[in-house]
Amino acid sequence: SLDDSFDNWKEGMKKHQTGFVNVFSPEAWESLVVKYFKIKSIPRYILLGKGGKVLNDNVEIDNLTKEVSNALKVK
Repeated sequence: SLDDSFDNWKEGMKKHQTGFVNVFSPEAWESLVVKYFKIKSIPRYILLGKGGKVLNDNVEIDNLTKEVSNALKVK
């Protein structure tokens, strides 16, 4: 989350209960995550695998189930 306030973020998590892991970045739009992934808008869904490996850094929410299923397939 790129909220300016931890309290706002926490309240939003209670209200929306997304079911996804959501993290708060206190530096908001100046954070390293924003710069690394070149985030221009939110929400932005990033699919991580074991060990934090980035599997897809811009998952479309409509394709999330397919992306997760593909990631779970044994190779």
